[in-house]
Amino acid sequence: QYMDKRRLRADRLNDQLKLLHGPLLACVATSHSAYKAMVELHSPDKTAEGFTAAVREDRLGYSAITYRTWMKEVFMPLNERASEIFITHSNLLDSQILLAPLLQLMAHTKAFAVIAKRWERGDLKAGSTIAFPSELQDLLFKEYDRLKNEQQ
Repeated sequence: QYMDKRRLRADRLNDQLKLLHGPLLACVATSHSAYKAMVELHSPDKTAEGFTAAVREDRLGYSAITYRTWMKEVFMPLNERASEIFITHSNLLDSQILLAPLLQLMAHTKAFAVIAKRWERGDLKAGSTIAFPSELQDLLFKEYDRLKNEQQ
């Protein structure tokens, strides 16, 4: 009986790490690193605030074109994959702390799908009011570490 419970818990931990937390962390950490690289490469003053201001000031300018390209080619595929992972394996989520940021990520991703369509139609002023959950990466790292420690 005790060994069966231990085996079930070990199997669940393995699934949580392999199917949910590991892939989610990979997508979110990659997105975070890519965002930092985009800002460093393309912001007039090397800050996120400066980049955002440049995008808003001139929707046809270099920063805005760069932003739309990175959103389409880098961030949206990663966010869509993270959302798909969460939807498919949400039954493996133990931490209620992650639920709200993951739901916000899904809302952010779906909102940007609409915005991307508007960009394609020439509406370059379109933007989202649903922010990427900035705390998500740190929370995922903490939960991943907690699960890895329990696994050992």
